[in-house]
Amino acid sequence: MRQAVAMASPDDGRDLIAAHLQGDPGAFGALVDRHGPMVYAVVGRYGLGPAERDDVFQEVFVRVHRSAALYRPERPLKPWLVSIAVNAARTFLTRRRGRELSEDRPAAERLVDPAPDGARVAEARQATRLLAQALDALPAPPRPGVGGGGGPGAFPALPPPPHLAKAPEPDG
Repeated sequence: MRQAVAMASPDDGRDLIAAHLQGDPGAFGALVDRHGPMVYAVVGRYGLGPAERDDVFQEVFVRVHRSAALYRPERPLKPWLVSIAVNAARTFLTRRRGRELSEDRPAAERLVDPAPDGARVAEARQATRLLAQALDALPAPPRPGVGGGGGPGAFPALPPPPHLAKAPEPDG
């Protein structure tokens, strides 16, 4: 691991991840100071308001902290941070969209078409029938497990666990 850190450029920040993992109390703050502006710019490209951007920025560095041990020091740090920032922004937007949809209409209106026309109902029923027929036409998959069901991909039969095995009958 030392070799990978030694190969890092002084401004890369890989040394800060390593120091953070080794318990250096100032390393994580230095990492945020060094890469925070870049992360903030990435998050800002998703059209978030200032408060939302701050929330996502904070979430990014919570994720960095939680997954620091998973970081591979032989790889550049910046793309790893960018991917965490992009994923955090997308997750935020997905959750926000879900909240907006749920606030637009009551749940009953979102789940049930209030006035389905006959053609749509017939089309849905036909699609359901075709799907059921297609599923019925598929061969049954092998059933792996204790029974040993045979066939390609099936697991061999397993002996019973010791606590369930019958004790030998005493010769009497």
